[in-house]
Amino acid sequence: MSTAFCRALSQGDIPSIYVNEPFNRNNSDLDMSAATILADCSQRGAERTLIVTKNMASYLSLAAFRDLDALAAVTIWNVRNPLIQLGSLVTRIANDLYVQPGADELTQDDAYAYLDRVCQFLCSSPRSYNYSKTGWQGVANLHALEPQAPWVAIDGTNFVEAPEVNLRSVCDMLGVPYSPAMCDGWYRGFNNVVNQDNVDETLRSAWTSQAAISRRVETNMRVPLDFERLPYTLQDHIVTVALPAYQRVIADQVC
Repeated sequence: MSTAFCRALSQGDIPSIYVNEPFNRNNSDLDMSAATILADCSQRGAERTLIVTKNMASYLSLAAFRDLDALAAVTIWNVRNPLIQLGSLVTRIANDLYVQPGADELTQDDAYAYLDRVCQFLCSSPRSYNYSKTGWQGVANLHALEPQAPWVAIDGTNFVEAPEVNLRSVCDMLGVPYSPAMCDGWYRGFNNVVNQDNVDETLRSAWTSQAAISRRVETNMRVPLDFERLPYTLQDHIVTVALPAYQRVIADQVC
């Protein structure tokens, strides 16, 4: 959903660049991430350009976030209710673990049978410790900082239900013109940094394929997870970390 929002925002009438996850699972270094963004910007010369970057909170240090926030015209928190967002995450991980990385064979209903191992991966693996991959503890830590740029929140469900209203509000804050092509008629691509040298993977992987090939904002009415069917450790993470962080963020909701 966050990829779709950033694609939409970058489809306006002025020159724009969308850099997806310069901070990612392979890189948390500020200089390397800045070099990636600057390399894309250098192609525009002296043109006034809207630069959109998306980063996952779990890959951003406090220091890096402060630097980005200080440079930004607006910092946008793109979130969804944790029971919806985590449904997507655990389904993706179940497919990665039990089918193959990037697969899209298991549905959310299928994933319940595999949640014990999925939660083990989220609690203690090279990619996630104590549910760090959900991003909610990272969101809580970053959102506790003092804002340097204006902050707004976009709830993913509200965005797909009223994309024009949300995009117009953000455009007004940025001082850039709204374009109908932001909702329908996407023509610009994006730099998916984690797969920068393998564009086919961006188009293949279930993590990114839908947002990469779409040409418009599309409804994604994912059913929330059934809380009662979740392992206790995931229930605890939702109640003590994810939901409180989500509620604090959406207090800044733009619409």
